[in-house]
Amino acid sequence: MERKTPKTLSDILPAYLRQMGLETPLLEYRLMAAWDGIVGERIAKATASKEIRNQKLVVRLSLPAARSELMMKRTELVRQLNNAVKSIIIYDIQIL
Repeated sequence: MERKTPKTLSDILPAYLRQMGLETPLLEYRLMAAWDGIVGERIAKATASKEIRNQKLVVRLSLPAARSELMMKRTELVRQLNNAVKSIIIYDIQIL
């Protein structure tokens, strides 16, 4: 009888999540959770809602000044958010 080498949970879990179709929703959740830390307290408080639709983060803001500030930083925010989850989850941010 051949003995198999034991695998750690950190080796097994990512493959299991991918197989069950749970990897992307988990990464999307982590990306949304990273939003406040990346944009800062002022913009986090001005964020009325956020959701991911078709690999685009749709953000509603209550402050017009925050809206224009984020429009200028969109590309950098996409990079930072994707880096936070170590995967490419979004390609663009739509600011409403």
